[in-house]
Amino acid sequence: MLTHQDLFAYDAKYHRSCLGHYISESNISAARNKYLSEKKLSEYEEAFTKLIEEITSTVFSENMTVTTLNAVTESYVSKLSAAAGPSMHESWKLKEKLIQHYGDEMIFIERPGKSDFICSSAVTVGHAMREASILREKLTEDKEPMPQLRTETLTDNQILHKAAGILRTSMEEVRHEPQFYTGSDTLSLLQCSKYVPAEVYDFVNWCISSDAFRKLQTCNDDPALKKNLRVITFCHGLIAQCCSRLTPITLGLGIMIHHEFGSKSLINKLHMMGHCVSYDEVRQFLTSAAADQLQRSKRVYIPNGLTRSTEHGIIDAAIDNFDQNEETLDGKNTTHCMAIVVYRRGDDATVRNPIKRVPERSLTALNSCDLDNEEVQRYIKPPRRPEPPAVPQQVIKSDSTKSQTAEGQDLLWKVSRVMKEEKQRIPGWSAFNAFISTSSTPLTTV
Repeated sequence: MLTHQDLFAYDAKYHRSCLGHYISESNISAARNKYLSEKKLSEYEEAFTKLIEEITSTVFSENMTVTTLNAVTESYVSKLSAAAGPSMHESWKLKEKLIQHYGDEMIFIERPGKSDFICSSAVTVGHAMREASILREKLTEDKEPMPQLRTETLTDNQILHKAAGILRTSMEEVRHEPQFYTGSDTLSLLQCSKYVPAEVYDFVNWCISSDAFRKLQTCNDDPALKKNLRVITFCHGLIAQCCSRLTPITLGLGIMIHHEFGSKSLINKLHMMGHCVSYDEVRQFLTSAAADQLQRSKRVYIPNGLTRSTEHGIIDAAIDNFDQNEETLDGKNTTHCMAIVVYRRGDDATVRNPIKRVPERSLTALNSCDLDNEEVQRYIKPPRRPEPPAVPQQVIKSDSTKSQTAEGQDLLWKVSRVMKEEKQRIPGWSAFNAFISTSSTPLTTV
């Protein structure tokens, strides 16, 4: 017996009995029924499944009953209300779902000013006319409610203008505090999706995703569908441009670009395209965050995650040195540094308060440091690297042969450097001593 992950690519052969069980229609139907019975349906799917069973027993029965779209919608709403409480549903949405489910098996007969007739495609013309006549008489006796229609026909631009008004109203109702900045906890996918109204998300999702448009997917049908990051990002940009406000994604994107690249031009160009906040807004946020931290920690920076911890939160510190090129001939190009990392284990129990906005864009304007009585000198980099200074004579107290040889070599190097023509041919001090040295000098890698 051989096993392989891809049996078709491996050209596996099934036993006759195994192949019969695999392609048997009864086994496939049983597996499908088992899957549907074990699958947990939502309230909308459960109500729609019951509606399909009802339509199958009436419209697609031997009698081939003819009904109306209003009657089917009322039946669906009653089943949905029984499962999820009082609910409402548009008839055109249900019509699209029925077309998607039945395809050409179901026919919708439109009636101007009235609800559509629904019948099976297998029904004959004579039978459909008789059933429609009986149903029309019944609806006349019951006084079928007329659907509320506008007396005037709206153009496409008028419909889009009406939709834009609905979306603008939804975006203006989003909670916003202009005197505070949002915290980092609002940048999670869940919080960013909660920030967007359901109507705005559905509209953008229908424009971007052809599958969502074809299936009429909405947030009310399944809240778990509201997790497409591209749709959420478009919605945040739309809210920011419509209401002239800062959203978590537009502010977070500007701060991230400033941290990664530090380019003012790049931030302003993305701001002109509506993707993030301006560079001035980023500077104002950084100043506000610094001022808020100074106010809370009394001029000593302590991260919020370290100020308060849970019952089992432990704060650790890791300290280690980093050395590279510890020894060179002239003592230059060496690296000796120390790295310190502080981290905490456990969940963060700190309540993150919003950061208050300040009008300034720099800490200097906040007078956070008193520099009036201190002289600030500007550092000027020397034009050339200085030569190593000569060791004073009083420092060298040894009269050994090595010290005398070293003094003679230093004197020879100084005189040789002074006696030059048009071009300096004597190398520097390190290279000069390396050339005249009789011992092998280890190579230095920088």
